[in-house]
Amino acid sequence: MGKEILLALIVSVALASCERAEDIDSLVTADSTVFFKTSGGLSYHFSDFAFYDSSAYIFYFRRVHEELKDLESGTFAFFDKADTIYKGNLWPVYYNSIAPGAFILVPPIFYGNYVLAIENWRTGKPDPRNNLHMISVLKSHGMLHSGLSLQVTSVESNGTRLTVSIRIINKDTEKLLILDPEKMGTPLFHFFTNGIIVFDNADHFVFTGNVQSQVPDPWNSWKTEWFTELDPDNFRDYTLQYTLDNVLPSGTYTLWFTFPGLSSQLSKDQLYQGDARIFLGEVQCAKKFTL
Repeated sequence: MGKEILLALIVSVALASCERAEDIDSLVTADSTVFFKTSGGLSYHFSDFAFYDSSAYIFYFRRVHEELKDLESGTFAFFDKADTIYKGNLWPVYYNSIAPGAFILVPPIFYGNYVLAIENWRTGKPDPRNNLHMISVLKSHGMLHSGLSLQVTSVESNGTRLTVSIRIINKDTEKLLILDPEKMGTPLFHFFTNGIIVFDNADHFVFTGNVQSQVPDPWNSWKTEWFTELDPDNFRDYTLQYTLDNVLPSGTYTLWFTFPGLSSQLSKDQLYQGDARIFLGEVQCAKKFTL
């Protein structure tokens, strides 16, 4: 998603004052073929889904579902033969609070109506999204895809310059098309991500990427020349540089890096370019480093 949109969401999270959670007992179903259900009455079977990307926590439908654009606040749950795998909230973007666990932002303005992106901003709690039950069920239905893996391979600082090296690995069984910062240029790449966030050893915020981003023209467009194709088990290395506001004192730090994909820019019929799939969503990685 665009840097401006992400910053707006961070501000909303910072205003968090309460937790909303609704009774989900009404979602329990006796239909053993139901996989996903909402408190508003939507119900989907395993056969409605094509696959799940476990790296970006995104479910892909076999076809477009226009009814997804009308999702409102409420709850959802995933099922395995009527047993609940996990549950969460349908969370409107205007709420001034953080969802208490797994959630789906509604309306789903950041993606097309052919995916369900499951979010979780409660990093201090167990993350249910890839729990063992879910992974086992997805494997049994042939729906599990592993997407991308991100590694921060090195972090170096020279005064006010921070150099970050990353590796993107295709863990999927399909060819994936990834946004390539070398082809796009650093400013355009950082329209889709803030890049880095740095915390000190006491988990105090220190720095976030301050690259002047370049907005695509038009803002919600994309181009095939932005991408690099990765075969399964192949990887690409990139190095990005950031200018620090101040020289960091000696000490231990934690750097979070977010590698982005596309989101709402892409329609379902554009998802595959030949035999390669454009990666949607994002992957994150943390790296401790010492100065």
